[in-house]
Amino acid sequence: MEQGEEKRKVLFVDDEQNILDGLRNLLRKKRKIWDMHFALGAEKAMELLSAQRFDVVVSDMRMPGMDGAAFLARVRDLHPATVRIILSGHTEQEAIIRAVPVAHRFLAKPCDPDTLQSTIERVLDLRNRIEDERVREILGSVQNLPSLPQVYHRLNEVLADENSSAKDVAAVVEQDMGIAAKVLQLVNSAFFGLPQKITSVERAVAHLGMATIKSLVTSAVIYDALNGRQAPGFSPEGFQAHSMRVAQAVRKLVRKDAEDAFLAGLLHDVGKLVMIRQAPELFSQVSEKCAEQGRPRYEIEYELSGCSHAEIGGGLLALWGIPGVVVDAVACHHRPPEALRGLDPTAVVYLVNELSEGREPDPELLEAWGIAGQWQELSQQAIQLLDV
Repeated sequence: MEQGEEKRKVLFVDDEQNILDGLRNLLRKKRKIWDMHFALGAEKAMELLSAQRFDVVVSDMRMPGMDGAAFLARVRDLHPATVRIILSGHTEQEAIIRAVPVAHRFLAKPCDPDTLQSTIERVLDLRNRIEDERVREILGSVQNLPSLPQVYHRLNEVLADENSSAKDVAAVVEQDMGIAAKVLQLVNSAFFGLPQKITSVERAVAHLGMATIKSLVTSAVIYDALNGRQAPGFSPEGFQAHSMRVAQAVRKLVRKDAEDAFLAGLLHDVGKLVMIRQAPELFSQVSEKCAEQGRPRYEIEYELSGCSHAEIGGGLLALWGIPGVVVDAVACHHRPPEALRGLDPTAVVYLVNELSEGREPDPELLEAWGIAGQWQELSQQAIQLLDV
């Protein structure tokens, strides 16, 4: 932590004093960089929240009076930019369902200190990268998007079991028939070129593999959660087609983490959907200026809000606990760092997206990444894969 930099404020809430004392002891090494507060119950926490703002709130689910779900709903309404994390046991399924609309992250109890600490560090790092308070509030006020973690993490559990079958994966996906239908729509699209129509999720898993299905489920859940609000000049069908083209090209060109790169390609523009839903006036204003000035959307977004849809999308995915490889590629797909090397997923998503939008990538970045000599060949491959 640099001298003069403010400590990040973290509030822990539980109705058992011994739990709070244990957290205080386990996290004592963080006192130099975190301003930690420990509240015995939701009512005491609300008193603290009425007097000051916190960057992160970590709450237990099961508390007398106001439980964790009700408490975090109050936190969301009072301070929408605050990151909300809930700790819950496996026996609290009904309460967890109520917490879905108000919690950004779910951690299982008992939670080991390293997991808790790394989760808080990651969301704080995200806040450091998103400088504009308006953007933080856009992310923090998203109410019905955090349904993703339940499906996403349940799918992770099944895929982590080496004994899981295509039938097991299909059973998870088919719990939400709307999402299952969306996955089948994507599977049967021209992008995969399957020889025959697939009519069951189980057969889709068998044809495309579990990792690809996981990526399609994740993107389908997000698109479904963000669907419903229209924006002038925005085509949901065109958006999805562009995302799929980029994802397919990225997976063919990337040298490592191919499935994560595929998911990053699918989700690289998800920040646009967040803006349409949470900041429609800003989205429309940017669209108007793009049409008037003929400039890239992200440049105008930076001018008007200090951030682009790339950072907003990466921010949302980070809050949900999506893998860092995906988050970085989404957040940096317009302004990637020079420190990358070779055909890193972040680099490839940037390169493919630039070509898909009719732009050439920054030659200085190609030099820094050590791929300037390969660019002519790579660009031809990408153009063929994109069919542009």
